[in-house]
Amino acid sequence: MATIQLAGRQSFGVRLKEQFPRMNHGDMVFVMTTYMDDIFKQTMEQLSKRMKQVVVIFIQSSTFISEADRLTLQRFKTEGIGIQIITEEKLVKRPIEVDIR
Repeated sequence: MATIQLAGRQSFGVRLKEQFPRMNHGDMVFVMTTYMDDIFKQTMEQLSKRMKQVVVIFIQSSTFISEADRLTLQRFKTEGIGIQIITEEKLVKRPIEVDIR
């Protein structure tokens, strides 16, 4: 498991791409993000070709999900990338419970 955070001016997509050599080709990868820039999109497409399964969890307010984001998520689905969108509307209906022991 790798935790990747923004460092300086490098985007999340660039940092994730740097982690490719550490990932086994059969791994399942879950990526949580609130922002999808062009490098992130390219990285997800490359990652989906390398890994057994890739799932993108997109966390965003429903009012801020752009048409470009929707098209990107649809393209990801077409390419076999799992998509889960978490909005405030979904959280009201189904809260996420966290159990820390």
